[in-house]
Amino acid sequence: MSRGGGVQLNKPLSSFLAFDLGHKRTGLAYGTMILSQASPVGVVQAEGDKRFEALSSRGHHR
Repeated sequence: MSRGGGVQLNKPLSSFLAFDLGHKRTGLAYGTMILSQASPVGVVQAEGDKRFEALSSRGHHR
C-alpha cells in the first residue's frame, strides 16, 4: 500500500493461457500476473495433431 491509501501495483497487468501437454490429454488454464495464480479451464482428450485441432475449435467458441 502507498501512503495515500491506494494500492500500488508492482506486477504487470497481463494474463496468460497455459497448456499442459500430455500424451493423451492436454490441460488448459487461464491466469493473471496480478493475482499470480491460474485457474483450470478444461481438458482436451486427444492425441497427436488431433489435440491441436480440438484446442483450436475450443478457442473459437468463446
